[in-house]
Amino acid sequence: MKEITLLTEAWYRDQPYNISFPDSWDVHVLGDLNIPALSTDEIQHQIKQPISGPSIGSIVNAGSRVVIIVDDLTRPTPVIKPITLLINELVQAGISEASIVIVVGSGSHVSASIEDLHFKLGKDILSRYKVVPHNCRENLVDLGRTTRGTPLFINKDVVECDIRIGVGCIYPHPAAGYSGGSKIIAPAVAGAETTRFMHDHLKGAGRRAGPIDTQFRMEIEDIAEIIGLDFVVNMVLNTERNIAGVFCGDRQQAHLQGIKFAKHHYTIDPIADADIVIADMYPFDVDLQFAHDRGFWPLMSAKKRSSKVILAACPKGIGSHDLYPISNTLFQRYSKRIKFFDRRDLGSPVEKITKLHRLYKQKSLNYRVYSTGVREEDLTSVFPNAKLYRRWELLLNELTQNHTSPFTKVAVYRCAPFLIPSPGMD
Repeated sequence: MKEITLLTEAWYRDQPYNISFPDSWDVHVLGDLNIPALSTDEIQHQIKQPISGPSIGSIVNAGSRVVIIVDDLTRPTPVIKPITLLINELVQAGISEASIVIVVGSGSHVSASIEDLHFKLGKDILSRYKVVPHNCRENLVDLGRTTRGTPLFINKDVVECDIRIGVGCIYPHPAAGYSGGSKIIAPAVAGAETTRFMHDHLKGAGRRAGPIDTQFRMEIEDIAEIIGLDFVVNMVLNTERNIAGVFCGDRQQAHLQGIKFAKHHYTIDPIADADIVIADMYPFDVDLQFAHDRGFWPLMSAKKRSSKVILAACPKGIGSHDLYPISNTLFQRYSKRIKFFDRRDLGSPVEKITKLHRLYKQKSLNYRVYSTGVREEDLTSVFPNAKLYRRWELLLNELTQNHTSPFTKVAVYRCAPFLIPSPGMD
């Protein structure tokens, strides 16, 4: 048998496991990203010498109140090391530890639990600093509306600090084109109304790794300018969830450099004629909500009669989202769009219809799920044509029954949420 080693359960175990195939099958692994991890000294060097803009030491004064905003557990970003290095720089510049607050920017996801905080930040940081899990419906400051009409509600702890530093990860994103940069302000620490308006009424990228000069992205930048985002630490990860690139300094310039690095390493040529398509959701496999949102694309672009499989441990089960829960039926989605209808929607009817049609196709897709964390009743309530497997051997047995040719072609998309199909092949 041919064996492929992958990783599973980001944050919880990050442990290797094997999947296997008959020796005669033509198996291709796409996205085996051999990007070396950076050492602590290399990360520190990037923080000390930003790509553009002033250094940490030159943007703070003694007595400044500093907030470090990080993404939440649904994102794979390992933040303990960069936060520790950032705090060292701040202390050397005269900032007391009591003047530092860390906000976990969950956007409109479920607010971070104590367990999430321990995974994300570690015991030492939690015991030494004020840590605030963002809640999109509480602890907000109403700052009016932007020029595009977005109601601007931002986390109070973020607004009240003097210096704002964002720590996040760069990977393909369906609305913003790419994560990272100014997105650590909105929607990461924004209120539900802000996030809903931006997603519902501002034209976004429309696809993962899409353009970043859209209304949606420009609004993100404008909001960061209003609130103030003084320094960013943006990371690009490898397939082991290790930091492979660090891009620091000016929120826009550092972000652009990070995107260039991510594009270079994450772009792959999909296999259009595969008989079996397997999407590995690590390191977005904490729950199905975000695994589906980020890594479903290989199944949607596979040939019609292929067998489609996702690998997603999902220790948190199916997951949820305050505004766009995966558990919502199509009727509930349609109803919500009507409830929050805005005149701007009249200007992009094709885009809205296309988005809903794509969602319908995803919901009705026939595919297999290899997972130890998702409950069968939860899976089938969302994807009625999906089938759950707890053991790889049982899934493989079904695949071999359906594909009797000794030359069956298999495409395994390792870390599918990171991967970018080459232009014209998505």
